[in-house]
Amino acid sequence: MSDPILSCSGVSKTFEVPLIPFGMLQDRLLRRPLLRERRRIAAVRDASLTIHSGEWVGLYGPNGCGKSTLLRMLGGLIAPDRGHVVCNGRLSCFDVTAGFHPERSGAENVHLHGLLHGLHPSAIPALEDRIFADADLQNHRNLPLKCYSTGMQLRLGFTTAATVDADIYLFDEVLAVGDAAFRQRCQQTLRAMRQAGKTALIVSHNLPELHILCDRVLCMEGGRVLPEQQYTVAASH
Repeated sequence: MSDPILSCSGVSKTFEVPLIPFGMLQDRLLRRPLLRERRRIAAVRDASLTIHSGEWVGLYGPNGCGKSTLLRMLGGLIAPDRGHVVCNGRLSCFDVTAGFHPERSGAENVHLHGLLHGLHPSAIPALEDRIFADADLQNHRNLPLKCYSTGMQLRLGFTTAATVDADIYLFDEVLAVGDAAFRQRCQQTLRAMRQAGKTALIVSHNLPELHILCDRVLCMEGGRVLPEQQYTVAASH
């Protein structure tokens, strides 16, 4: 088997949050001592995985198990506290919380995304046309992203990530994007990418869809990636 195109070894991530969150300025000023009380949340604990070229891997688990945090570390969006990530190719990442600026237009966000992926500026306009046509957002391309509905933002994000040429694609909850018609188009796009020999990691809590789309499915629980044989036993019950 070829060398891994994406792997991580022993990665961990812990977040610190206030014990009592404050949303208003007067609370922050009047109750400042309470801000010092914080709790630590171990989102990912000593996680390791390996993905080879042409492989489609699913990452399954309940909400809060750490799968989205692990994807963001694999995609370089956040740094692990411990462990390391190795990527041997160009990467395109769809994450619902990162990547686009709400004050910029859809076209400006797509243009910047293309530049960040190393595209020549002269090649980006044609890419924009294709993205907005596939996302069915031609009439919104010059509007600020904050004027898009949540579903429209997700459609633009997925279409942009899937259209940019890359060696490996990371998708977070892509199976829940948009309405039923657009979800079906997403699934068709993913199947075409797989047939074209692309590589992907798909994060989802939709286990049946992961089994359909992926070569193998890993399971996360309590911030840890379970051994595949342990997952197989757990999934059969």
